[in-house]
Amino acid sequence: MHTETENMGGAADAAHGKDGHGVPDLGDKNHLKVTLVWGGTGESKTANVTLTETVAGVFELVYQRFHQKASDQDTFEVNGQPFPRSDFGVTVEQLVHRFGPELEFEIIPPTSGA
Repeated sequence: MHTETENMGGAADAAHGKDGHGVPDLGDKNHLKVTLVWGGTGESKTANVTLTETVAGVFELVYQRFHQKASDQDTFEVNGQPFPRSDFGVTVEQLVHRFGPELEFEIIPPTSGA
């Protein structure tokens, strides 16, 4: 039905947004809670990041929170999918549009065997 399709976008967005402005599950419009994972141990922690933060900045948080040093041989994943270094300039907001509001950033060191 034509009107049903038109109404789905705004209604669905408003239903998912806490502030009624159509931002899905972000609560605070400027921040998002994400999961940081160190692939060497599988340990995870949560962090609040800004939507304007770049992927490079979020991966830097992984190193900081797990007290690790970066290696040229580290590999990176977002939501279980390989994430190339060439896309490190992408913002968290762009990832929300690509993957949805639940984001997991994982660094896999070369010694993890993964």
